[in-house]
Amino acid sequence: MLLPLSLTYFAVSPFSGRLFLALGPRAAIATGMSMIAAGMFVLSQVTSASSYLGMLPALLTVGVGLGWITGPILTVAVSSLPRERSGMSSALVNVGRMVGATLGVAILGSFFGPHTGHPAANPGPFLHGMRRALFAAGAAEVAGALIALADLRASL
Repeated sequence: MLLPLSLTYFAVSPFSGRLFLALGPRAAIATGMSMIAAGMFVLSQVTSASSYLGMLPALLTVGVGLGWITGPILTVAVSSLPRERSGMSSALVNVGRMVGATLGVAILGSFFGPHTGHPAANPGPFLHGMRRALFAAGAAEVAGALIALADLRASL
């Protein structure tokens, strides 16, 4: 069910360089993060009556947002240091991504975990926890977009 998100990310990523060149790092990264946030906020409203087709646009929006930011973030990180340090910069970005993913799972899991229960028997608590985690993820993306707008240089 999450495959459309991954396929969209895969399809959009090759074009993120053009977006970066056209908009600059601030706008490219902030726009991508805002798209991810919008998708997360929509997904945070899922109920037991929600259909998969109703969630699909949000999943696609998250995939597009992820595709838009991956290349620009790496470009900003690598180009921020002298050329002889580009390998170290790239490695640190990857370490940062892994640490961020680990912390994200842990933090969002703390919103979600206490509510998992037995979703087949009673989906209410499960959905409540999932909505809380997705809303928190959306809020984190909004914060990231604001940081990108405030702190990134307009052009590299």
